[in-house]
Amino acid sequence: MNIIIYGTGSTAEMVLGKIKTDVTIVAVADGNKEKWNKSWNGFTIINPFNITNYQYDYIIICSIFTKEIVENLIRIGVDRSKIIPYFNNLYTELDRQVEINILNKIMKLQTSDNKIALLTRGNSGCNCRALYKNIPDEIRVNYDVELIDSEKIYSIGINNYKIVFSTHLEGTINFHSKERNNINIETWHGFPIKKIGVLEKNSDFIADVNESIDYVVSYSDLYSYIFSSIYKVDINKFCVTGMPRNDLLNNKNAKEYLARIVNCDIGDSTILFYVPTFRKRKYKDTEGDIVLFSDKEWKILNQFLVNNNSYLVVKKHPLESINITKTDFENIFFIEDEDLKNEDIDFYEILGASDLLITDYSSVYFDYLLLNKPIIFWTRDINIYRKNRGFLFDNIEAMMPGPILQDIDDFLMAIDKSLSDSSWYSNERNHIKKMVHRYDDFQSSKRVWRFLLEKMII
Repeated sequence: MNIIIYGTGSTAEMVLGKIKTDVTIVAVADGNKEKWNKSWNGFTIINPFNITNYQYDYIIICSIFTKEIVENLIRIGVDRSKIIPYFNNLYTELDRQVEINILNKIMKLQTSDNKIALLTRGNSGCNCRALYKNIPDEIRVNYDVELIDSEKIYSIGINNYKIVFSTHLEGTINFHSKERNNINIETWHGFPIKKIGVLEKNSDFIADVNESIDYVVSYSDLYSYIFSSIYKVDINKFCVTGMPRNDLLNNKNAKEYLARIVNCDIGDSTILFYVPTFRKRKYKDTEGDIVLFSDKEWKILNQFLVNNNSYLVVKKHPLESINITKTDFENIFFIEDEDLKNEDIDFYEILGASDLLITDYSSVYFDYLLLNKPIIFWTRDINIYRKNRGFLFDNIEAMMPGPILQDIDDFLMAIDKSLSDSSWYSNERNHIKKMVHRYDDFQSSKRVWRFLLEKMII
């Protein structure tokens, strides 16, 4: 097979080192005229306009300026099917897969030394799932990235992967400093509000977290300090990139995805989400009695929704062991992680469809701040929860940027006011957002992947 390399920068250097022995480089081109006729790794750099003078099977574009180069090559008569960009997907996913297959024939790619495992525990706002949905071409082409159920990784063999991303400290179970030969990057699953780690009551905290983690993806310096303290992790291991799962909040198809999950044409109706944290935790003692709404209050709430052309989506916490699902309300939907798995949708890909969030002590509201939408806190059992589980902040109410309610009438009035007055609690939301988040651009996945490349971990 004969190829032409287009570009002479660092990417071209990397590609050159991975060319298979049965592939012949017949020319090297570069758009910078200052480089023409100069030597590069034993090749004389040619003017791209002279490419048509050569016999070749493919041109490998080793430059980030893919679009411009492709257009220029087509302009001088190069067949598009012979142009294989190293970066970027300019055309359809099918076209790109064809290009990746060709690159695999030309270069030595995806060996056991560059396997990446993204461990997931479900579809309820998973950082690893978000990273998998946003893999850049440079990673996709060169590395074998797998999204793996965290329960299966131990039977597969965690040391078969050079890089392991985890969300619940899975690496600490199997990663011991004297045994492992890979890199463990913890992404966690939210900005902590409840007591966890060394502060959690009756904790099964793993003491050697620091020895088992190489890097921790972080929201901000505040998050780094908190996580470092509660899990005794070296503060220098934190990298502030923002959380990949928050990129999914910016999903333009959120309402369409939600309609698929609830199997209902929601149209232009107002959408409310209720996302409570768990009380009765699977495999653990209770954190307190489950307190949502009484049967009478569910009926009142449903009628309120019907009267206001609104729907309420209740998302059960993955760890909640109590069945909170009810089926006799036409404007209230109850969904669980399994519903999301069946559609291959992450919860954060539909959360952005909402007009208002109702929660309690779930860290989801910290992420929801990025959408600049109203939040209501329904906290009937706050004193029980404070006693049984506890909060990281002494005055937890000061960290809740919205009305904190226990009465159903106040609750319904707060929904009305929140939706009609966008300025209500807006200053409080913005204040907490700036404390929690360094970035609000929904580009955190890119920063995490870039962190790997810049640190030359892979």
